[in-house]
Amino acid sequence: MTLLTRARSAALASALVLPLAASHAQAPAAAPAAAPSAAASAARSTAAPDFGGTWEINAAKSDFGQFPAPSKLTMTVVQSPTTLKSTQLMSTPNGDVNTTIDLALDGKETTGTGFGGMATKNVAKLDAGALVVNTSMQAQGAEMTQTSKWTLSPDGKLLTVAQSLNGPMGALSFTMVFDKKN
Repeated sequence: MTLLTRARSAALASALVLPLAASHAQAPAAAPAAAPSAAASAARSTAAPDFGGTWEINAAKSDFGQFPAPSKLTMTVVQSPTTLKSTQLMSTPNGDVNTTIDLALDGKETTGTGFGGMATKNVAKLDAGALVVNTSMQAQGAEMTQTSKWTLSPDGKLLTVAQSLNGPMGALSFTMVFDKKN
């Protein structure tokens, strides 16, 4: 269970946030609005989403599989046009766990610190409006890999993180849902 607990914590450490804001203003009816060019539409659909903010786990909407939900999980994300830093605090029956991950949004490998100081290697890329993070780590001498796919609800208030983890004990999948706090 220690290996799985560490793996779950490392999986949570790779969490990213994808808030989207949708606001629409009406133009005066006097002149018809010009249709956006194909290039402008393509640029909007491939632009990096803004992942910044503070998020809290919504245990009722999440599926942790065989694992118990953490009593608390708060994630704070700071993003620039090329990087993203996620800091998490998770409360468990065994105490609080802090994790940090720095990502390059251009697909370059970065390192992070997972549960118990475990080093992680991460590669992030945008894929059809979602962020996909591939993580590898060593836990108790065994190689583990994880893929996390982050998507937001249309209103930007719920972040869903679908994760798959592969290691010496086989494949595990779980889904976490976060509520946006700011």
